[in-house]
Amino acid sequence: MKERRLHKSFGDRLLEGVLSLIAVFIFCVFFLLIYKFVIGSLPAWQHIGFFKLVSRQWNLVRGQYGVLPLIYGTFVTSLLAVVLATITGVALAIVLSQYDWPWFNRPMLLFVDGLSAIPSVIYGLWGLSVLSYFHLSVGMYAAGVILALMVLPTIVSTVRKIMNAVPEELKQGALAIGATKEEMIHMVVLPYALQGILGSAVLGLTRAIGETIVIVMVLGFRGQTLTSVLVNDFALRTHALVTSSLYEVALLLCLVAILTSIGGRLLVRSAKRGQRVPL
Repeated sequence: MKERRLHKSFGDRLLEGVLSLIAVFIFCVFFLLIYKFVIGSLPAWQHIGFFKLVSRQWNLVRGQYGVLPLIYGTFVTSLLAVVLATITGVALAIVLSQYDWPWFNRPMLLFVDGLSAIPSVIYGLWGLSVLSYFHLSVGMYAAGVILALMVLPTIVSTVRKIMNAVPEELKQGALAIGATKEEMIHMVVLPYALQGILGSAVLGLTRAIGETIVIVMVLGFRGQTLTSVLVNDFALRTHALVTSSLYEVALLLCLVAILTSIGGRLLVRSAKRGQRVPL
């Protein structure tokens, strides 16, 4: 028995050491990535200057390196996608978690799970072919609609799990005092899941910000985002200053995605721990 305990203790220490090495490795890769982007973008900051970098024109052929239109395009498409996906996703999560409708819930769960497995290029082709009937085949609105479909599974899955975690006594208590089911959802379920809804929206925003192939296919020449510029202008690296400006865009995109991801995960974690809005 003593040998088994010693052996188990050694195995625990070995596992802890391996996991620690993996964590250190991931941190080193992250640090090297940020370090490479920072070093690579320094010539752009030094030779172009801050005010030109935040100007309203981006055209590498003409020597214009302003990132404001890229930031604008990124947040317009991403926020539009998150708003559409959050409204639809919360409504679906309420139905899937609070109503026992097998004829609807089972097919809808399969549909939502299937959306997360579809490659991005298929979404892009779908947008170019289907949305053309609504005169939305290209442009920021089309990109926002398609991104909303891609973000929808994340929001539905997260919000549904949090709504399923609402204590049954809270719901039964609301029903016992005469509330209808809809009033119970409004008074109990939604306030309990509020932070989780916000967190899932931020996670969806991170996904939308980092999406590339759909933006390149659907946005066309009617706008620019941080990701589309990295793809479309990568072949224009004719000199070091152009390359440095692309490193600057990559650094900005990386920082925005990381910060939004951290914020979303913290909100979801606090909601799961029961730090919710009081009734």
